[in-house]
Amino acid sequence: MHPIRRICSKLAVAGLCALVSTAAWSQDWPGRPIRVIVPYPPGAFSDTVTRIVVEGVAKRMGKTIIVENKGGANGMLGVSEVSRATPDGYTFGTIIPAYVVSQHLYNKIPFDPENLVGVASLGSTPLVLSARKDAPFSTVEELVAYAKANPGRITFGSSGIGSSAHLNSVVFQRLTDTKMMHVPYKGSVAAKKDLMSGEIDILFDTPLSLASPGKEGQIKLLGVVSDQRMPLMPDVPTLSEQGIDTDSMTGSWVAMLAPKGTPPAILDRMASEIGAVVKDPAVVDRLEKLGVFPMYKNVADFNAFLKKEDVLWGRMVRDANVPKE
Repeated sequence: MHPIRRICSKLAVAGLCALVSTAAWSQDWPGRPIRVIVPYPPGAFSDTVTRIVVEGVAKRMGKTIIVENKGGANGMLGVSEVSRATPDGYTFGTIIPAYVVSQHLYNKIPFDPENLVGVASLGSTPLVLSARKDAPFSTVEELVAYAKANPGRITFGSSGIGSSAHLNSVVFQRLTDTKMMHVPYKGSVAAKKDLMSGEIDILFDTPLSLASPGKEGQIKLLGVVSDQRMPLMPDVPTLSEQGIDTDSMTGSWVAMLAPKGTPPAILDRMASEIGAVVKDPAVVDRLEKLGVFPMYKNVADFNAFLKKEDVLWGRMVRDANVPKE
């Protein structure tokens, strides 16, 4: 046999063996408990959605999946642990838009995005604009009028510099030609606490976070950043209904990542299981009651989505004039 043909033949056999090995590996997977790292504290939006979906995946597969909370550094510490894990299909992690934003905020981050690959998206949620209960405004129109009459006096909270709440607040000011003062917190829980005590004036946060205090009259709910009202708070109008073009604003989402090098067959299997769970009517109902819309994208579609999100959030960071640290 010609040397070149001999080499090609050997390569072909090696490639076939690799494919067979990967297929066999994926069929045997999972052979032990899987862990899913949530880079935020228990009870957070990302944690709640992850646990609901993972519970369904574990039941479908008849296997154990352990959720671990590894909070810190706005999600970067948990993501870093996922990026360093062995790519054998036994470690995954969930993320929110902060994963993308952090890459535009910091000169150095504790993980390399090239060492991670998207698996699937789980769900999304719009943000809700809220105000302290004794604020001198009860609608978006009244808020804008007050802000224009008192430039710089209204304080808006956020879960941190570069967070979804911060960046959307900046866009809101641009859309309404108003000027407000940013008060960043270490997490949305602290920001909501100060909103309820009257220390800050307004806050963008998730329906899951704001629905209960809004219903109890501890805060005012002014509007939803969505093109449709939320089943969780049907009496709260959208910002669009109140004359605000929210095309340049965005909400939050939860998705799953894995270490790069995880066998494609395993990624596809996990994505397929997630897709089946988030389309289950019982799960859809459970999520919507929390103000979360199921949002499923498979491996290819989610990785394409991540690239678009990188452009979107990068632009929002630049528009907010947030200096890179």
